[in-house]
Amino acid sequence: MSSLREQLRARERPSLDYELPVGDAFGAKRDLAAAEDAHRQALRLLAKAATAEGAGDDEAAQAAVAETRQAVAQAEQALDACYVHIKLVAMPPDEYEALKALHPPRPGTDDKEYDSTTFPRECFLACATELTPEEWEPILRENLTHAEREDLFLLAEAVNTRLVNAALPKGSRSTRSS
Repeated sequence: MSSLREQLRARERPSLDYELPVGDAFGAKRDLAAAEDAHRQALRLLAKAATAEGAGDDEAAQAAVAETRQAVAQAEQALDACYVHIKLVAMPPDEYEALKALHPPRPGTDDKEYDSTTFPRECFLACATELTPEEWEPILRENLTHAEREDLFLLAEAVNTRLVNAALPKGSRSTRSS
């Protein structure tokens, strides 16, 4: 068993994944729903074939279930291919605070902790390490919607400022009755 020190030193910083659509997710969801409907129908036919009134249709019904199960799996894969996952990793706390200090609040604005026009982008660029800032810049400018970009900026701040979950697990000493 490792010590508390070892467990804490081995802990990775928090991270969040953002699913960014890169394909026709709506069409893929529609295709998946149709495949799932066909699979449910095939299962109903198989259940009916197992009864006396459907005797003799069992083999065809089993084949239909297998075929529709495969269609569901293919539709799920097609839906998954419509997204890329952008991983945002929290910065070390000292680096996060130093970055905020580089972007002080602007006088005469609603800014509280940092310059709201510059810090969110820089925070994102520091947390999204799968690409370099130079690679991210044209993507942020040209390939994302305003809402997607804002979501990414908010998530970058959230991964750095997340609160500890106050909920205690079942059976915790603090929740046991005396």
